[in-house]
Amino acid sequence: CEMCIIDSHNIHPIYLAEKDCESARMLSLKAGIDNNVQAMKNNGLSTASVYVRDLQDNDWMTYGDGDRYHPGSMFKIVTMMTLLKSASTAPGLLNQSLTLPANGPVPPVQTFNTVTITRGNTYTVKQLIRSMIVHSDNFATMLLHDVTDQNIFKQIFADLGLTPPDVH
Repeated sequence: CEMCIIDSHNIHPIYLAEKDCESARMLSLKAGIDNNVQAMKNNGLSTASVYVRDLQDNDWMTYGDGDRYHPGSMFKIVTMMTLLKSASTAPGLLNQSLTLPANGPVPPVQTFNTVTITRGNTYTVKQLIRSMIVHSDNFATMLLHDVTDQNIFKQIFADLGLTPPDVH
């Protein structure tokens, strides 16, 4: 084992049953990810973390696993995981349309401001997931909450060994 993860508190709870150490086979992938992240940092990216697992043999690698993220960002990751898990048994879910009302509640203030969805417009769940993850869009997150299966959402937190947040 060339690279062991011994003390990783940040993204490590997402790992399930895994080998003890990163795969040497994935070192070239990790180098490629590093090159891409460095290039994106030149265009404004501040930080990035990646976890890759080969589901056939359980080899894995991480990049930036020691980085810390705002809890709201982790909430969005679990929301995405919940919706994708739900879509595996409800094939039409990702194409379902949702409209952000022209008037209505305002989500919490963004940690950083970027592109957001527009009030009065209609989006697919797939588009909203992208906006939530890529742009950290709290309006998209708020809208997706309406179609997120709360039982699956809470179960994913429990599976990760985390206490589910009270979202009401």
